[in-house]
Formats: sequence, structure tokens, C-alpha cells
Amino acid sequence: MKTANSTSLLGTLIPILVVFFAMSPAHADEPDHLIDRALALSGVTEQLNMLGGAILGAIPVDAFPDSRTRRRMGSLLHQTAGKEKLVPLIRQSIKENFSREKIEQVIDFYDSKLGRKVGRIASVALEPRVLKGVREGRNIVNRLSESRLLILSRLARAEKAAQSNCWLRSPTCSARSKMMNWRR
Repeated sequence: MKTANSTSLLGTLIPILVVFFAMSPAHADEPDHLIDRALALSGVTEQLNMLGGAILGAIPVDAFPDSRTRRRMGSLLHQTAGKEKLVPLIRQSIKENFSREKIEQVIDFYDSKLGRKVGRIASVALEPRVLKGVREGRNIVNRLSESRLLILSRLARAEKAAQSNCWLRSPTCSARSKMMNWRR
């Protein structure tokens, strides 16, 4: 279950970093190379490389009439959700929301021993084997007895997990909606 723990750690650290970044005003002249370095060190660049494949992998094979259609969908995903399309949007969002100092602090963190470990974990978060581990973990939870689920529910309430997750995910969802030009 190392994968589930890694995914859990990743799921906790990324929103914390988003909240950390959200505390600072932007500087429009933020150099792209700093942002690119932060994205690379944090594992986000690798996630963007794997995003189209992860999305395609989540679609059942039998949802496509043939392999040609599936390949065309993969190509379309690469064109619309590929690194080349997303990095400029991410750069712009970071420029608008984070100061140079905050970006440098993130780079400093990801240059640390712990940061390098977190970056390595994040960089493989969308690999098929990791996603398979997450699905298997969900299946295990779904098979737990009622009494174990009740204990887990009590622990989650005692730790205020739902409130913490909501608080941590709010800035992430806000950033996503801005990147996609969604209107509320």
C-alpha cells in the first residue's frame, strides 16, 4: 500500500502548496524560467506529460468502436490537454497569483531532501501503476465491513478531515476554474 500512502501524501501537499502560493500578490514580470524550474522540481511537468494518457486510460476500452478511434482521441487529448497547451496557462496563473519570493521559496523547498522526495512522488502520480494502486485502494475500502467503516468515519470526523480537505481544495478548484475560463 506504499502507493496509496504516496498518493495520500501528494494529495495533502499539493493543496497546501497552492494555499501557500495564494497568500502573495503577483508580479507581472516574473521570469518564466523560475516558474518552469518550480514546475519541473515539483513534478508538475511530468504530470502534464502524462495527463492525456491518464485521461485516456480512465475511459474504458470498449467505449470506442475501434482502436483507430481510441488513437484519434489520444491525439486530441494530447493537443488540447498536452503540456504545450497547459504550461503557458499555468505560467500566466502563477504570474498573476504568486510573487517571485514565493516561487523562490517553493524552489528552495523542492531543492531540499524532503522536497526532492515529494517531487519524485508527484512526478509519477499519473503513471498507470500508481492510478491502478489508487483504484485498488478504493476497492479495498469498498469491501470493508460496516463496523470498520464506522470506525474510519469516526476517526475522520474526530480529525475534521472533511473540513480540512474542503479548506485545502478550495484554492485548487478556484485556480482550475480560472485556468479553464469557467464562469461561476
